[in-house]
Amino acid sequence: MYVAPRSPVEQLLAQIWSEVLRVQRVGIEDDFFELGGDSIQATRVIARMREMLGLEIPLRILFDSPTVSKLAARSEEIKRSGTRELDPPR
Repeated sequence: MYVAPRSPVEQLLAQIWSEVLRVQRVGIEDDFFELGGDSIQATRVIARMREMLGLEIPLRILFDSPTVSKLAARSEEIKRSGTRELDPPR
């Protein structure tokens, strides 16, 4: 069942996923990988997030948080922390 984005970050992520995955509509509970996403597309999503949100987000976060709602929550967590990155690079 489609659930529309509720916040500006969710709207932006749904737009990015729609463009990268070439699907018409993305809901906040849609799973990136069930929509056809793969590791190359995940890298594109992270790059677009970096560009549009100014956040350095490790790729593994998308694998751990594969829905718009979960990824948006993690992104907000990064913003609130006052750092550009949630976890230091390894």
